[in-house]
Amino acid sequence: HSATDTFGNFKPYFELINGTFAGHPWGSGTKVTITNHEPTHPIVAMWEPEFQFVDEIYQYKNYDPTSVRVLLSLNMAKCTPKMPYMVPVSWVREVGQGRLFYTNLGHNEKTWTDPNFEKHMLTGFRWVFKLENGSATPNPELQEEENLKGALAVLEDMRPSLKNVLPDADALLAKAEKLAKEDKAAFKALM
Repeated sequence: HSATDTFGNFKPYFELINGTFAGHPWGSGTKVTITNHEPTHPIVAMWEPEFQFVDEIYQYKNYDPTSVRVLLSLNMAKCTPKMPYMVPVSWVREVGQGRLFYTNLGHNEKTWTDPNFEKHMLTGFRWVFKLENGSATPNPELQEEENLKGALAVLEDMRPSLKNVLPDADALLAKAEKLAKEDKAAFKALM
């Protein structure tokens, strides 16, 4: 859990693990909804494609989406607070001849007695030691899609407030949603 809150100013370390703690807007008592992007990957096979969990969730700086395969992330449409970007929860990568497994879960004492979390950790260790197979090919396209979903979730949350100040808020939000689907680069620049 706190591996990304360690050696935050030591570039070789945060480049290895692929992130540095940048706050935890989802505190230890927050129930979050997590998307399991690869229910067949052994490290996350114990969880449903979407599940709720109560734990402290970090957001990151010094994070490179092109160097890791994200297995779990927050579903921004179903979390509070919402952020206009993807928040990964667990990822893997290959480093030289070795493997790296990271999970954000593990802050709460109750997490450590959760059977699925125990399987997650054990299988993650087994995967690192090459006793389990599962892809570590980076998935930046998936992560970019999750960024867009986060931005759209924030816009949707803003709809009632925008309608109070902009009479054509629904039309503007519809244009933003269309832009997100048809021209992701332009939508990203807009956000």
